[in-house]
Amino acid sequence: MPATRTRQAKAPAKPAKGKPRQAKAPAKPLIPIPETPRELEALLSAPVRLGNAVVDPAVQLLTVDEAARLLRVGRAFLYTVLQRGELPSYKIGAARRISLAALQAYITSCAGAA
Repeated sequence: MPATRTRQAKAPAKPAKGKPRQAKAPAKPLIPIPETPRELEALLSAPVRLGNAVVDPAVQLLTVDEAARLLRVGRAFLYTVLQRGELPSYKIGAARRISLAALQAYITSCAGAA
């Protein structure tokens, strides 16, 4: 006769010690997201202060997320644009960056095609 197994009741889950985890707040973008093309142009042409240094807007680099938010498109679409070579980007270590000047040129080329 085969031996039968009995199920053991699971002990109730113990509450976690310490403070309950809270969801992280979304990261604040490094630059404000402009609402109009005029605001975008002013943003791209104005120098940015980082501490005591003033950074030329032509050399500012954005993450893919920041560039996608500026263009108001999804990350997947922006990666498609990058793969097609329509928008140049730079790989720094494992991170991909897009210059503000290249983004402005891409916006201008898209506006001219419409």
